[in-house]
Amino acid sequence: MVVFAGSAQPRGAFHMTMDANDALETARVFPCATLFAAHTDGWVPFKQSAERLAAAFASLGVGHRLAAPEPGRPVAFVL
Repeated sequence: MVVFAGSAQPRGAFHMTMDANDALETARVFPCATLFAAHTDGWVPFKQSAERLAAAFASLGVGHRLAAPEPGRPVAFVL
């Protein structure tokens, strides 16, 4: 599952993309899914980096469920 993370805040206090809590809740709702974090770095409005997201997952013992694709490298998804 691709989650658009990074907690982007282009204006005001609302998040345009998921923060760590949102992504963790998604992991809870979909217990068999691996989550691929997209859009976590490279844009000023992102407030949470890929490293912070990974740390949040690791702290709750679900770090193995989070994948961070390497920028510029293709990822094959099996349906």
